[in-house]
Amino acid sequence: MPTLIEVKAYNTLFQFSYIPVAVFVGGTSGIGQRTVEALARTANGKIHIIILSRSESVGKEILASLVRPLDVSINVIREFVYCDAALMKNVSVACSKIRQILRENLPHHDPPRINILFMSAGYADVRLWTRKDTEEGIDHQLSLRYYHRFKFTYELLPLLRAAKDAGEDAKVLSVLAAGVRWWLPQDDFGYKTLKDGPVWRSTIISAPYNDLAFEGFAQREPGIAFTHMNPGFVRTPTFNNTNSFAHWFLKPFDLLVKLVALFISISEEDSAQFFLYALLAGKAGFHRRNNQGDGIGNCDHGVDKEKFWKHSLEETQSG
Repeated sequence: MPTLIEVKAYNTLFQFSYIPVAVFVGGTSGIGQRTVEALARTANGKIHIIILSRSESVGKEILASLVRPLDVSINVIREFVYCDAALMKNVSVACSKIRQILRENLPHHDPPRINILFMSAGYADVRLWTRKDTEEGIDHQLSLRYYHRFKFTYELLPLLRAAKDAGEDAKVLSVLAAGVRWWLPQDDFGYKTLKDGPVWRSTIISAPYNDLAFEGFAQREPGIAFTHMNPGFVRTPTFNNTNSFAHWFLKPFDLLVKLVALFISISEEDSAQFFLYALLAGKAGFHRRNNQGDGIGNCDHGVDKEKFWKHSLEETQSG
């Protein structure tokens, strides 16, 4: 298990032999923001970066603040693409925009390619007891914690494959909850039938869903690295703004929880170093990693994987 000092040293000394292209879905706060900032520093600014989010003003501010090449003759992409990833049709539009940006700005990359796809956008509220579906009929939490990640990966696979074929890195990383296990209904993926139930179950099953999806991608796309990584306890804006206890009488316990969290959590900046290490050091294949980038082994999850893959294709309107 590498220490934080060792991870920082590795990231600092790492050098790309080419100018990579990185796409961040959800890079405007928390782990996503800190990882994109750390990656730009590691590359000494010589990296093309596209951020997708709903927060356009914040996204553009982050892009403007990123390290740029010392050699002013080196032009790098710093683009923001608006995307409400809760809807699969929006993901398709965003992917089309990414391809357009790359074709216009990097015409010598034919076909266009992506080296890094980093996905950290998500949403979770375990206090909800009423399921909320998107206009496309998908559970809102599952859409933001799983389905949009499958959709982005599937649609951008040709660009990742092009990077691999060019002899460059091709890596995908999903930030969620690797290591979490839960019973999955064999005949009701996405809880399309049993809609009446606690919403927290959607929050939990999104973790094994990510495992199953990226294992499936790795089997179909040898030569590309697919990683599902658990951030652990990180002091992100999402956590800092969360009220664990909804009832006013229990509000004082929120302070207690946050005080305890100070001793068992890490900062966004330190977490980003571990995520960057997992990206840079990761090899082709499927990997489940803990919050320090260590492999935790695979898990079968006891489902028909081909059936789940077909469900994911249909639900995300892919294929």
